Amino acid sequence: FCEYFNIHPLIAEDITTLAPYMTLNLFHDTGALHLVMKILTWNGERVQQQQISFYLNCSQNLLITFQDQPRDDIEPFFSDNS
Repeated sequence: FCEYFNIHPLIAEDITTLAPYMTLNLFHDTGALHLVMKILTWNGERVQQQQISFYLNCSQNLLITFQDQPRDDIEPFFSDNS
């Protein structure tokens, strides 16, 4: 998958590894940005944490998101409501 979209192997490793903190990487040579974020939610008993990664490549007009677990609550951010 990452080879198809020409995603650097180090970014692919960051996507598949749970990071302890948020990271932002800018790649000026390819026009790409990689952002790793944490989503914190309360399930009524405790705080749950999930990692989500965004890979944006401006030269390809491409945004790919990666999640460590499926979630439906972020879907409205990516749907076309027009």
